[in-house]
Amino acid sequence: MMGGGGQEAHDDFTTVTKAAQSFLSAVKSRDAEKIAAALAKHGQVEAVKDHQEVFKAAAEGTLDADQVDSFARAFGDMKFGYVGQVRGTGMCMVVVTKSNGKGGRVDRTLTMRHEAEGWKVQDFTGPRELKVIQPPKKKR
Repeated sequence: MMGGGGQEAHDDFTTVTKAAQSFLSAVKSRDAEKIAAALAKHGQVEAVKDHQEVFKAAAEGTLDADQVDSFARAFGDMKFGYVGQVRGTGMCMVVVTKSNGKGGRVDRTLTMRHEAEGWKVQDFTGPRELKVIQPPKKKR
């Protein structure tokens, strides 16, 4: 297991950072069991409605290939960015990021929740593209 931004962690849910890295590693490996292990049980009812089905499938151990592929498309090249806003006891946000290939980046936010087994992904946002703004050219 490795720590630090952008490095992989495997099945370590002891800290928010390691849990986010474990989730990204599971997605990268396309391992349904590891993805399910990284998802919060509370996501079945507390994630946005569009995400609840995948959290329910994870909790029941029935993530299918399409759901795993969907995670891979959404998070496959993402790396740990930073820990963001703390949302009460046992919850916080983690930003994961990747290059957009145009000098900017694409971010997603993971809502992390501390459960009995450690920190888990309870929900996630859609992608946010952050473009590079070029300063205006100076007139001579």
